Order: sequence, then C-alpha cells, then structure tokens
Amino acid sequence: MCKIVSFLFFIISVNAFSQVGWTSSFKDAQKLAIATDKLILVDFWATWCGPCKQMERESWNNEEIRKISESYVPLKVDLDKRTELARRYGVNAIPLLLIIDASGELVFSQVGYMSKDQVSVVLKKYALNTRFMRAENLNYFRHQDYATGIRLAQKYIDFSQYLQKDIQPEFLKIASNYLRYGEKMLSRKQRNYADMKEKVDLLEMQIGLYQDNTGSVEKKLLKNFEITSLSKGNKLLYTYLNYCVSLKNQDATAIDKWKKQLVSVDNSGAYLKKSEQFLD
Repeated sequence: MCKIVSFLFFIISVNAFSQVGWTSSFKDAQKLAIATDKLILVDFWATWCGPCKQMERESWNNEEIRKISESYVPLKVDLDKRTELARRYGVNAIPLLLIIDASGELVFSQVGYMSKDQVSVVLKKYALNTRFMRAENLNYFRHQDYATGIRLAQKYIDFSQYLQKDIQPEFLKIASNYLRYGEKMLSRKQRNYADMKEKVDLLEMQIGLYQDNTGSVEKKLLKNFEITSLSKGNKLLYTYLNYCVSLKNQDATAIDKWKKQLVSVDNSGAYLKKSEQFLD
C-alpha cells in the first residue's frame, strides 16, 4: 500500500503543471488520471481545422466549460503530430471529443463542432470520481496480465452499479473489454487456468445480469456449472448470481434457497450488499 501511495504522490508532484490546462502527452494524462481519480477528456484537433478553432474560442475557452473540465484530465491531441493515437481510435474527422479511462478505454465520443451547451451536457454527465478503481487502475497501468485485467473488469462491474442508469451500459462495456483482455492473456499451461476461465465466464454472466439479460444468464447457470467443483471464490460468485436471478424473478422459494447458500459462504456480506444495489 505504501508503494502505491508514494507512487501516486510522485505522479502528482511531477505533473501538477498539467492540471492547470491541457496536456499533450497521453502517458502523462494516464498517470494523472490514476493519481487524481478522473477520466481523460480528449480533444483531437489540427491547425488547419476551422471548426476546431471555432470550438476553441466558443467552447473550450468558456469559463463554465473550464470549470467543468476540472473534473477531468484534459488532453489536446494535434492530429498531424500524434498519428499513432489517432490510429488507435480510428480518427478520420475532427474536431473529435473523446472521454476515456486511465488505460484509454472509450467511454464517449462525439465528432464535429460542439457548442458550449453541448459540451457542458456531456462533461457534466461523465464527471465521475474513479477512486473506487484506483489500485486496480494503477496495477493494470504498471503491469498488464490476466490477473490485473480481470480484477479491473470486476471493479468496473461493481462501479457500474453506483452510476446513473443511463451511463451504466458504457461502463459495463468497458468491463467486458478488460475481461476479454484478461482472458486473452490466460495460458492453458497455468495451474489455475480452469479456475480463472470459470471466473471469466461467471463475470461475463454478471455483466449480462446487470444488462438485464436475466433469462439468458439463468440458462447458462443451469447448463454450464457444477457447484461442487467450483473454487471457493467462484462458488461465492455463482451463488450470488443465482440469488440475483431469483430476486429478479421474484421466486420466493429460490430466493430463500440461494440466500441461505450465500450466507453460508465466507465473505458473503459484500455480495449481499451488491444484491441490494442490484435491485435499486
């Protein structure tokens, strides 16, 4: 924990100047996003772009927009100088506004001129504090492997439930992306391969459940798993998913059955709280 804290203070001290205005370094923006628990606001522009200059005058230089932008790490990217980043996001038209997370996963995008009011609506909508995922963001930034990818995916799944309903889908999609990255980095030679593959499958079902695909999740739970063969952690998640399905179906008998099984497993308290959040 001390290493994480010291690393974050180092980032803040080195890059504090970047918080005053726009930074032009994607790597610095990533570090700042982790250190300050913010998403990254990206403006793709070019010197020859008329609408970009108009947007600079009328939107980005507006005092209200500047104030709202303090909730983000602002990154301005000259399309002519940062072609690698442009390729990453498939940029073929500007001005382009993106909101991305600390690892560059896309939250929101809008191409074309945006008025002050249009920018204000978007920035207010996604002005989120990502402290909940700080440790996982930092670990993934420092070392990307199956474990850090899957843990970050799991955090995003949980984080989505604290958000407004209209933006939950974007963050569940990000969770799904990290889960896919983590799965790709799994090796069949690992001793824990089967356990981790089952965890990925269960987390995919949790995403499906939160996306209101209850029927599909219920069928997969019945077909794909044998509870007695699951590891302790996977058994807890499996039981939680069944409990949530029973709550969604308002099946009193199933609710009683799965709740009893859930509370019988160690560390079930957090999952009971998750089930309450799921129903809200």
